[in-house]
Amino acid sequence: HEGAALRVVELTAHHYPAAFADGKRGGSLPVHTALQYQTQHERVASRVVELTAQHYPTAFAQVMLDGSLPVHAALQYQTQHEGVASRVVELTAQHHPAAFAHRILDGSLPVHRALQHQTQHEGVALRVVELTAQHHPAGFGLDVLGRKTLPLRLALENHTAGAIVLRRVVELTVVHYPAALNDAGLRASAREAGLGDALEAAGWGEGAG
Repeated sequence: HEGAALRVVELTAHHYPAAFADGKRGGSLPVHTALQYQTQHERVASRVVELTAQHYPTAFAQVMLDGSLPVHAALQYQTQHEGVASRVVELTAQHHPAAFAHRILDGSLPVHRALQHQTQHEGVALRVVELTAQHHPAGFGLDVLGRKTLPLRLALENHTAGAIVLRRVVELTVVHYPAALNDAGLRASAREAGLGDALEAAGWGEGAG
């Protein structure tokens, strides 16, 4: 079935490329839909992303009714291969860097989605963390609707074995929102994750707080 879908995508690109800018009710474009189903049809999603970048790059700034951009969908539904999500993140950084400060209706930034849905490869989440630091550093202090979803907390709850992303989130939180470390529970969790050295460097040793 994926082969047939891919054929339709290629024929559409050839005969009616404007389709990639043709949204349906709800504001969603083909790229939104492709990203939501990328786990079942990764090759199709990848091709739709590239064709969208070619024919309608402003799609990466297109908002759906729930307030999400393509980058939110790419991060939420990313596969273990990360390829599609990685490409959407880079295209978003190129065409609509303000997306990294864009909150959807529940208040989430792309960094929240990236940390909640990061894969074992960590590359996509790390890139979104760095882009957030560049374009919206205040995001490290954003606790979505009071639901205890501070990026540092999400990183601690969802970090992978390598913990590269977690270490970077700790470092950036210290710089951009040090008040987060007033929370003894977060400091304890960071130490349990092997990041006591990062806390020491920030002045939060065992006896601090």
